[in-house]
Amino acid sequence: MNKPEQNIEHLIAAYLSKSISDKELEILNHWKNENSENEQEFKLYVDTWERSCGLKLFQQINASEDWCKVKAKLTNKKTPKINRPYRFFSKVAAVLLPAIILTGVGLYWTTPGFGRWDTASTDQNKKEITLPDSSTIILNRNSKIIYLKKFNQTDSREIKLNGEAYFKVSHNKQKPFTVKTDNILVSVLGTEFNVNDKRNIATVSVTKGKVKVSDPDNNSLILIKGESAIYNNGKLTEADNNTTNDIYWLTQKLIFEEATLSEICKSLQKAYPEIKSIKFNAKKSDIKITTSFNQQTLKEVIEELHIHFGKKFTFNGKVLTISD
Repeated sequence: MNKPEQNIEHLIAAYLSKSISDKELEILNHWKNENSENEQEFKLYVDTWERSCGLKLFQQINASEDWCKVKAKLTNKKTPKINRPYRFFSKVAAVLLPAIILTGVGLYWTTPGFGRWDTASTDQNKKEITLPDSSTIILNRNSKIIYLKKFNQTDSREIKLNGEAYFKVSHNKQKPFTVKTDNILVSVLGTEFNVNDKRNIATVSVTKGKVKVSDPDNNSLILIKGESAIYNNGKLTEADNNTTNDIYWLTQKLIFEEATLSEICKSLQKAYPEIKSIKFNAKKSDIKITTSFNQQTLKEVIEELHIHFGKKFTFNGKVLTISD
């Protein structure tokens, strides 16, 4: 079966955007199985989409501007000529950026932020989103999600995330719920958990239920309530974190049980973004404390830590310095 190359590219774009019909899928599979070259080409598209540009595309979505772009493309019937040396890269762009496919129906259904996709983002304020399946997502500052508008009518419920969010997932055994980031995949049925993926480091913290966390190499961990995992430097490992402290941005609560000064400082730097770095000019302390903070200012927290550890804490607006 010989199909025009541009049609195959359109089918791959439909496959990646989950808008492919059964008949189109049959044609695509037939082409893919014709020879190993086709198979490798298809795998390249999928791998590139999943591991790199696929999620970076979502960072650029501006739903309010998409319709203007679509109309502009629909009125421009001329297809620009592309020199043959750039043929391969134009093919990849056509699949990874389906919004540039110059066909009316294709544009409507595959332009991110328009048609089938919905998106939500935040700047300096948190936002709560209720999904069509009644699941709830609380987006932290400077974060973004994208999902299908017919979210509850698909076989699986998939969210793509850039940044940090807390998820309260409605239970539906027949429709697994997944969260994709640039680095990890989180699979759940019904539970509550936090996902933070920033600066190539991803963490998952479970506050209720159970989740499965997988990395690009298909390594995975099962986490239950109170457990967390971190993906850093290409490795997925279970983390020794207090999951309550991981969601300080949401609850404004910090809880420490037999914690060292070093452990407390790591949590403080995550909880208070104004702390850019921590400088230790003090001798190591063997003291461990049990305490908690609830909606307290950084000044109030370090005043209490001064009493517990007998150290001097100074903060200049960026650096927290600890000295004897």
